[in-house]
Amino acid sequence: MDLDREIRRLARLARTEHPFFTVYLNTRWSSERERERVRIFVKSRLRECLGSEPAEAGGEADREKIEHYVKGLVAREWDEEYNGVALFACSGLGVYRIVRSYVPFRDEVQCADRPFLKQAVENLWEGQRGILAHVGSEGGTLYEFRLGGVVRTWRFEDEEFPGRHEQGGWSQARYQRHVEDHLHRNLRRLADRMTAWVDERGRCRVVVAGPDEIVAAFEREVPRRIQERLAARLRVDPHASPAEVVNRGLVALAQARDEEASGRLQRVLDRDGGRALGTSAVCTAVRDGRVHELFLLKGFRRSGWTCASCGELGERVPLGCPRCERPVEAVELGEEWVRRVLARDGQVAFLDGHEGLEAAGGVAAALRY
Repeated sequence: MDLDREIRRLARLARTEHPFFTVYLNTRWSSERERERVRIFVKSRLRECLGSEPAEAGGEADREKIEHYVKGLVAREWDEEYNGVALFACSGLGVYRIVRSYVPFRDEVQCADRPFLKQAVENLWEGQRGILAHVGSEGGTLYEFRLGGVVRTWRFEDEEFPGRHEQGGWSQARYQRHVEDHLHRNLRRLADRMTAWVDERGRCRVVVAGPDEIVAAFEREVPRRIQERLAARLRVDPHASPAEVVNRGLVALAQARDEEASGRLQRVLDRDGGRALGTSAVCTAVRDGRVHELFLLKGFRRSGWTCASCGELGERVPLGCPRCERPVEAVELGEEWVRRVLARDGQVAFLDGHEGLEAAGGVAAALRY
């Protein structure tokens, strides 16, 4: 499942009369007691959501499905390898989606007329998609990252690489050409497979790891359009452990992501126009559908309100909507902004400890017009 596409589809859903359940769980459990605590937490929160009045059939069916899934999760019957799970369910709309992630979520259970998406978007940001090529003269390995973990690998080893077997009787020049031919063929094979992966996945960053001279030779085999996606070069021994290579690749991808986002934000902060800074200005821009990219500090939370009738929203909750005088409802503004920006095909970025963003109250936006 393409999580980005699925989140945007969920963001575009209109308010529904049916109960829409959103469940986020941190499944990095350290004890049986913690597992049981989470099962009880989910069960009690689902019953609170439905209340004491008889629930519609769809709501009860969703509750039972969610409880069944969590029971199996706690009992280690499925999805044991993941650190986080998100579940979206609404029988009335035909929605039942499970998102499995290597990045943990924060435990949360909600039931409303729309899904809660901010945690999923934060998780997608943390567990970005990327491809790492670990190259050596005698072969190499490709790793595809998604949601904070390795979702696909491909490895090959050249069993005929010169030096693996006795090859006497060759002149030095001929032997050197033989080595170079094997090296070129190996790097070409790895480059072709990586290019196919990148083309298949679309937008993703690339990291290349290995000895400096092999990395440089490998990059010459890669098309320019793939070179433009290069996020980092890592000096790594060809015989380094897969765990070390993967960890360094994930760190390099995160650094590249944050640096790119910080650069985009700084250009916004340096503008005279085409931007919104602070809660009030961003509320107006989000309401009008003008946000191209929303920047939030990690962990941002701000209480506010929205009007279901006219779409107005703000920070200080009024007695009634100042625009249409209809009743308003309390919301977490970060959640509301994220949902509306994604519904209009905007982007969302989360930054940590950015002074300019902190000075703007934790939120800024690049505008479309």
